[in-house]
Formats: sequence, C-alpha cells, structure tokens
Amino acid sequence: MDLVTLWRLARNWYAGRMEPGYTRRDPSSAAAYFAEVGLHGKFWGLAD
Repeated sequence: MDLVTLWRLARNWYAGRMEPGYTRRDPSSAAAYFAEVGLHGKFWGLAD
C-alpha cells in the first residue's frame, strides 16, 4: 500500500471513535469504505 492510499484509509476510518455513543462499522459498511478509498482484493473483503 502506498502512502497516499494509507492516508485515504486512515483519514476518516477513526472519525468519531472518541465520541460518546460511537458504534463501529458493520462488515458491509467497512467493505464499502475500503472500496471508496481505493482498496480491493480478498484481504479487504472485496472482489478483485
């Protein structure tokens, strides 16, 4: 993974985690986020 992709992943992945009432992403939402930031493949739970 290059630095640009890593930044796209991390930029909003942790958003809201320190807020009261935070709920983590369900697996389908996480997969959608991974695809949105340009990740793909079985490792990320996405088809190639």
